[in-house]
Amino acid sequence: MESYTVVKRLGVGTYGSAYLITTKHDPGLQLVLKKVKIDEDNEKETQQAMLEVAVLAQLNHPLVLRKGQ
Repeated sequence: MESYTVVKRLGVGTYGSAYLITTKHDPGLQLVLKKVKIDEDNEKETQQAMLEVAVLAQLNHPLVLRKGQ
């Protein structure tokens, strides 16, 4: 995350939040970051959050950043 700046939170859902971010390299480039929270004390919610993470990880689009980008 050291390469990005959080501009503002866009919304909150059941399993996390979405944020408008920019890159420090190109502040004019705006992206959306989704942070998924996992409540390890609630097995059902953990499984549902992990399912959402799995679905998001399958996205393949030039405007969707992958881990490490």
